[in-house]
Amino acid sequence: VWYVVLAVSRQLFVMGLWLRSRAGKPNRDLPPSDNRRIIAAYQTGFISVMLWPVFAPPLSILASWLFAIPLIFSFGRDWLAVSYVIDPASATYQRIRSAIKTFFEGWLPLAARLVAVVLTVLILWRELPTFPHWQPYFAHLGLTMDGWLPLLTGLFGVAALCVLFGVAGRVTALVLVYLACLDIWSGSLVWVENGLLFIAASTATHLGSRWLNLWQPEEIVLRTHFGKREEPTA
Repeated sequence: VWYVVLAVSRQLFVMGLWLRSRAGKPNRDLPPSDNRRIIAAYQTGFISVMLWPVFAPPLSILASWLFAIPLIFSFGRDWLAVSYVIDPASATYQRIRSAIKTFFEGWLPLAARLVAVVLTVLILWRELPTFPHWQPYFAHLGLTMDGWLPLLTGLFGVAALCVLFGVAGRVTALVLVYLACLDIWSGSLVWVENGLLFIAASTATHLGSRWLNLWQPEEIVLRTHFGKREEPTA
């Protein structure tokens, strides 16, 4: 229920600006951001996917927190800027922003990728070759996966290699998110195993593969403002 508030966060933000104007207070323009649109796009996808009937607590609660934190941070920073609490042009702000970006776009996603790969290997090692958890789960759903489970396992292995080497890191990390979900659905949430994999893979798909990457085609799509008219140059 609390996530409903975040679903209308932009409307609340605009209303806050309107109230400041009504009170005679100035509003600064939004500072530039190369992640604002990406965070908004992920929120749209998250809210849509969480409405699928296969998601339920505790997995949906865990996912809510993972996707809420970037949104709260983004809107919080923007509000402090437009309300003149912080000055985006100041040297202090730029220095702090640079340190934060280095951690959240460099070290954190790199660590998340490594953790996700290690946990993927451990989960696949546990399931192969008889699939003691996944096979009964699919059978309960009425699906015959005898010939498909090895192929699915191979897909998870390829995705782990792509995440490790930064090949379409955001997209392939989503495959590992599904692996974590599958392992939770077929058994239970184990925080040090499939739960941590879900957190690590979600972090990797959210933050990308800025460091040690070989190919990032999804970045062009995510960072291009399609339909925006280019201003003519003099």
